[in-house]
Amino acid sequence: MNTRFKDKTADLCKKAAAFIFVYRFLIAFLLLLFCVLLELSGSSIGCWANYFDSGVQAHTLFGFTRPIRIDEWGTNTAMAISQCFNTTEKFPYFSNAVSRSPMDMFIVYGQPVRDIAAVFRPFQLGYLFFGAAKGLSFFWCARLIALFLVSFEFGRLITNDRRYFAFTAAVFITFAPIVQWWFAVNGTAELLIFSQLLILLVNAYMKTDSYKKRVLYMFAAVWAAGSFIIVFYPAWQIPLGHIMLGFTVWVISENLKTAKFCIKDAFILVSGFLLLLLSMSYIYFKSADTIKAVMNTVYPGERLELGGGCVKDMIKYVCSYLLPIKQVPETMGNNSEAAAFFDLFPAGHILAFWVILDGKKKDRLLIILLILSLFFGLWCIVPFGRTIAKLTLMYNVPPYRCIFAWGLVNVFILIRACAILPKGANRLPALAAAAVSALVITFVGHRFYGDYINGKYLCAAFIYIFFGIYLIFAVDKTLEKKLFLLYTLAVFAFSGALVNPIEKGAGVLTENALFQKIREINGSENGAWMVEGAEYPLGNLTMAAGVPSLGATNVYPDLEKWSLIDTNGKYMDIYNRYAHIEYVYEDIPECSFELIGADRIRVHINTLGLEALETKYIISKNALESYKDGDMFEKICESGGYNIYKTKF
Repeated sequence: MNTRFKDKTADLCKKAAAFIFVYRFLIAFLLLLFCVLLELSGSSIGCWANYFDSGVQAHTLFGFTRPIRIDEWGTNTAMAISQCFNTTEKFPYFSNAVSRSPMDMFIVYGQPVRDIAAVFRPFQLGYLFFGAAKGLSFFWCARLIALFLVSFEFGRLITNDRRYFAFTAAVFITFAPIVQWWFAVNGTAELLIFSQLLILLVNAYMKTDSYKKRVLYMFAAVWAAGSFIIVFYPAWQIPLGHIMLGFTVWVISENLKTAKFCIKDAFILVSGFLLLLLSMSYIYFKSADTIKAVMNTVYPGERLELGGGCVKDMIKYVCSYLLPIKQVPETMGNNSEAAAFFDLFPAGHILAFWVILDGKKKDRLLIILLILSLFFGLWCIVPFGRTIAKLTLMYNVPPYRCIFAWGLVNVFILIRACAILPKGANRLPALAAAAVSALVITFVGHRFYGDYINGKYLCAAFIYIFFGIYLIFAVDKTLEKKLFLLYTLAVFAFSGALVNPIEKGAGVLTENALFQKIREINGSENGAWMVEGAEYPLGNLTMAAGVPSLGATNVYPDLEKWSLIDTNGKYMDIYNRYAHIEYVYEDIPECSFELIGADRIRVHINTLGLEALETKYIISKNALESYKDGDMFEKICESGGYNIYKTKF
């Protein structure tokens, strides 16, 4: 009876898996539709509720908002909402809601714009069609679902269509701690989606003999390549470019003998290249001044990295599992910086060498991936010469950012090796090897991160690393294969899926009383707004409301604005950067600038400075009427614990 029940259960699971596989795209679409209609997202926008005395509360349905992801909810999301509420023009390419001069909203932070270039930012299109709340939901959910689907298909490619391991690959990539902690900024999801998609399209192009399909694949590849390029984050794009090159070499070598080519292919490929060049040229010339401004900043500016100094970051996965529930110490930066891919290094490398040395035919892909892993690993450990750094373009990649590519390659090595392993180790040798490996890894991890993982946390790290490595070494056995799937789901549900909350709507910001009051006042008489005496991100509130702002985050400097109060360029090195801006009004003879962080500046401004910037409205908790020039400020009202003043310049 028990055996019959097990057989029926196994048969039912197989049928369910087959059904999901066949209808996976329809299921994904219905899931996306459900999430968008309910306005669900993973944004920490609920953190805005902490900045107002009263107003709409956050609707966090599950999990916890992450204040540390302030660049997501305080900047990126606020900018996207700003595009929806812009009082001059909805979804402008250049917006006056960010600074005194119109600022490029497309190229750096990739906001929704009503322009043909938006085709290369598909996940921002939800804002254009559905508004702020549903647009935010589409942005989060579409990227999550797309990343999982593309990673699954890519997993099928590198595992020879072994769907069990393809599913594992999708989980390992989509819910990796580093991916989830950085999910809404730096184009993290987009880079992973479009890099993998591009390789899939190259493979599909070579496998088909239909030229109608090849033309379609070419157009899709141009779109994917363009979407990858305009992420505009070289620190991750360049190493991912190396990975894509490695996979392209492998795909071509695998299909070269069977693929058929003729003169039509030359026409298709040249046409595709010209189309991509034309598309990127259109965006470049439209945003040329922005790109030049970014390259000429003090921060981030033009980099010249030579590598080295990040050896301890190479096993950050030891402590990544704790990040959703425990704050890291200052020595580790913050939880986002401490996140990594859960690659179980060096287990995948051991399996890879096992496969290569044991197999009669050397696996090209594993060899390519091992070379890439070695290259990225060396870049993280030792300094390179200037020539090599320049030739490989790695001079744009800080070693601590290369950890992203290092971990991703290691995940590919792990999955590939597991999928093609002829026969895993017997249980006893696997247990012994796992115990030794886990002991060494946790010991090294404790040496590097002893102030974070100690006591019970260190024991937990040993246990989950031990079981992970054991199940990998013995993964060819039926029981271990099932356990590895459960292990994968459990580990990533805890370390990755718990990172971001499930949030409903955007009302905590857009329906807030102060937000509404700003729009109401500006609707009566348009003018430039400033938030005074408040720390970042409150300066982005007026930007989010879509009104002309003077203190919103500048992803590149508005030098024309600053020249009005720093006529001699005395403080150029302070404000010539990506900057979160804070204003403090003071009775001082001249304005000055203070650098309070690599990306944060404080402007000490006087009445003459306010007048020079043509400031019309000021939001402040301070009683500006009590200052020396207090008669220059007319208090309009109070809202959300803040005073709103109108200047009399």
